[in-house]
Amino acid sequence: MRNIGERIAYWYLRLNGFFLIENFVHHKGREESDILGYKPRGAQEIVIGKNIVDRKILTPDKKLVEMFRKHGVDYNNFNIAVICEVSLSKDPQDLRNKFKKSKIELALNRLGLNEFLSEKIEDVPIKIRGNVALAKLFFSRSDSTSEDIVLNIPIACALKFIKERMKLEFKKEPWDLFDDPFIQYIILENIGWK
Repeated sequence: MRNIGERIAYWYLRLNGFFLIENFVHHKGREESDILGYKPRGAQEIVIGKNIVDRKILTPDKKLVEMFRKHGVDYNNFNIAVICEVSLSKDPQDLRNKFKKSKIELALNRLGLNEFLSEKIEDVPIKIRGNVALAKLFFSRSDSTSEDIVLNIPIACALKFIKERMKLEFKKEPWDLFDDPFIQYIILENIGWK
């Protein structure tokens, strides 16, 4: 079962167009990545109402798009793979340990991105090869990290994005669309309990 930080990170990425693998155990050494994700170029998050014509294309989080843009990645025109770690502690473990080379290599193998194996990814937040970007995301309680080897996403900002996104006017009961109690709770908070 995911902790609340991992749940927030999962839904933040899911609502920004990523396909996700949670709590992926790398069999070598039993290490784990909290989340692996992939967003194909041009992928859009679409919410469908009562019929296929009644649909809304959702835009990704502007802060996330800008974070990638600063590193030369056009969010909508790149294939993007992410390796994510989540920490809710006030003083998270050493980031270099969370994103150590052996763990990154196992994640790259699982994502089918072996072309990045020759890259020195452990010291930078993003690497680009052709139209594929590989990013290391760190979800934390902090607004920044002491090292510039990851893209830091504050949990509070991710939660705020999810809450805003779930203010959509649904044509069906929201729990018909989302089976996760966390998202159902946020929707019910938005539409009211009565």
